Amino acid sequence: MKLSAGMLLFRQKGRFKHKGIVNENGLIVHNTPERGEHQSTLSEFADGQSVFVEKIYQFNQFMRDKISQILSSPKPYCQYSNNCEDTAGKIIGIPGSPTRDLIYLGLFVGFVILAAPHLAKM
Repeated sequence: MKLSAGMLLFRQKGRFKHKGIVNENGLIVHNTPERGEHQSTLSEFADGQSVFVEKIYQFNQFMRDKISQILSSPKPYCQYSNNCEDTAGKIIGIPGSPTRDLIYLGLFVGFVILAAPHLAKM
């Protein structure tokens, strides 16, 4: 795979996608439970899995600055507040984790469905 700065890459990690952004130096900036926010080679990022391009962003000064900030003061991984989608989102300027948001939405809908009969009795 030929990498170019600004590529949003992913690989499967169980039922979820592990994401990272290609930096200008050809390394992938991502976030893992073992190492937190860091950059890796494609081989390290792949971890034996196939890697795919989700989207290609025009690499710009904003992304360069965000990567510099992340790598100069890396935060540890947290599935609830700082996962690989959060790290990629910070770099491209779209904060948040769509996967986490869907999980929270599913939990909320499930709660409403379970609570509805009890609330109706009130």
